[in-house]
Amino acid sequence: MTPPAPAALSGFNALGAAEAEAELLTCCASPAFARAVAGRRPYRDLAELTAAAEAAVLGLGSAEVLAAL
Repeated sequence: MTPPAPAALSGFNALGAAEAEAELLTCCASPAFARAVAGRRPYRDLAELTAAAEAAVLGLGSAEVLAAL
């Protein structure tokens, strides 16, 4: 059985798409990253969110990497 998500993760999962993307843009300025990670919600735990973020970063093109930096 998967343990319940922390309150912050539950709150993130409950955000609207635009709000979730805005939150993600505060840590990575790539719109493609924000769309990809927000679009895979809900996350069961931090490990699942981290894996999605890693996959999203690896999928960025060079223009998006520059935007992220």
